[in-house]
Amino acid sequence: MKINAVTKLPDKRDYVKVAINATDRYITFAMFISRFTDDTDFKLIQKMQNYTIIPYDDIKKVIFEDAFNDKGVSVIQYADILNAERKVIDFGDGRLWFYTSSMTYSLDGIGEDELDEIYNIIDICFDPKTGILETYRTRMAETKTLKTDTYRHKALINKSTICNLVSDFKPKVISDFGIYIYNNNHENIITDFPVEIVDQNETNMNSRGGYIYDMIKFSATSKKISNDIFEITIKSTIKNTEPYKLEIESDSGYLPIRNVVINKGVGKFKFMPLYLEKGYESKIKISSLHRTSLVQIKVLNE
Repeated sequence: MKINAVTKLPDKRDYVKVAINATDRYITFAMFISRFTDDTDFKLIQKMQNYTIIPYDDIKKVIFEDAFNDKGVSVIQYADILNAERKVIDFGDGRLWFYTSSMTYSLDGIGEDELDEIYNIIDICFDPKTGILETYRTRMAETKTLKTDTYRHKALINKSTICNLVSDFKPKVISDFGIYIYNNNHENIITDFPVEIVDQNETNMNSRGGYIYDMIKFSATSKKISNDIFEITIKSTIKNTEPYKLEIESDSGYLPIRNVVINKGVGKFKFMPLYLEKGYESKIKISSLHRTSLVQIKVLNE
């Protein structure tokens, strides 16, 4: 497992630090924010307000144990205790940090229909004013409005993305996800896993600083195999090792099945333009659980 760091962001986010712990079944995020900039400020604040400095290693275990739950709910109780006791965290980077919250995304705690057979993106968001993590969002399971422009929607509700979990297929373990952390300073990502700065350029970064993921795509072709039967072939750009099903529907004609199995990147099914006049064009749509149109194909009744 590795962590991908997306560092070229339009907003300067070096005031946020995120610690990550993961197993095969869950991944936990702990958030920290810093309001101080140098040692002079630290010593002054500590003297005036009696802050106690705690090394991160001394509280690492209790933070992640306190954060674990299988509901994806942000946990802030321990953060409240630390703040009430005027305790700040020292990571050894010359700054002091306030612990704000933790949140766990667990494959055992999600709903059965929250993950799709293909193309899953999980948003891990936080409140930029408080640094408190929000409950995760399964982007493809949200409403049409949110899917239309998720960046604009998050701006309207004043939320920022700290992490995306991305998977071409339904994940069985956490390492099946690509893990992308958004932070201008990759040294603010605290984890035992390797951290790699992903290649960013004009082709894979949108105008809002979001990373454009190169995910699975589908194509469709048709071939007439008899007077009244067409064979439709679906191909994917990524060949999964295990078969999966996609939904098919047409606006006219007859489909003998409603699901097509994609095996090693290819799936085939038959279509019959029953009772349709010559020259009539039927539209067939291939979809998944949360994506209503992965690919469309038009079949002309010749």
